[in-house]
Amino acid sequence: MAEDEATDDRGNDAERDVVTAAFDAATARFVALVRGLPAGTADRPVAGTAWTVGETAAHVCSLYRRTTGDARRADDREHLVRLNDEAITEVGSDPAAIADEVAALADVVGQFAPHVPADRTFPFHCGVPITLTGGLAVVVGEVAVHGAEMAAAAGVPWEVAPADLLLVWRHASPVLQGWLRPEAAGADEAWELRFPEAEEPIVVRLDRGRVTVAGPDGRPVDHRVDVPDTVAFTLGFPYGRRPVTDPAVARLAACFRPT
Repeated sequence: MAEDEATDDRGNDAERDVVTAAFDAATARFVALVRGLPAGTADRPVAGTAWTVGETAAHVCSLYRRTTGDARRADDREHLVRLNDEAITEVGSDPAAIADEVAALADVVGQFAPHVPADRTFPFHCGVPITLTGGLAVVVGEVAVHGAEMAAAAGVPWEVAPADLLLVWRHASPVLQGWLRPEAAGADEAWELRFPEAEEPIVVRLDRGRVTVAGPDGRPVDHRVDVPDTVAFTLGFPYGRRPVTDPAVARLAACFRPT
């Protein structure tokens, strides 16, 4: 990763260590999933995507490469689609090789993560900077969602943990800045999201082109959403895997391009 200016002031060493531990646990689950895929299932299509099970595993592996050495980043969503496809081809779709590489790259992360200042930032896609904590939370979320899709296609069990997706909301969601639609750049609106497992709400605020995701700061909010199910909610927004039916959340989701 290449260093950039700091923009996320919520990082600290304790939070980085919590997310790193979740990253390690997610990696172990993903490696076990890939190594345990039943014979022939790597070629099965993954519902709702253009990828097979093996290609989806390759995509996840490419995220580990980006975390540890591949400095390529996309300028926009269209570029990201092309970059993802290129990376899948580069990784290949052999499950055993993917599992071994993901495990090895996660070990590399474990070696350097404790030494990276929590407030240091690196380039993410669409020109958005992100901390290591945020980057690892992105991977945790991707493993959770893509792991579920792969497992469903392969006919094996997989459970998405609400705690993993809360880490995405707390640490990775600021990257939504890069997906803000131009027509939403003038919005001045805030949503307070109350997740059942969270001690305090998470506030998503659009402030005339700037997206912030943080705890309550005393400013008024326009929408209060009591989230009944963290997993179902997050699979709807921001991941776009399920329909969004709540009008307030649909209004929020409409401000962003699909992730």
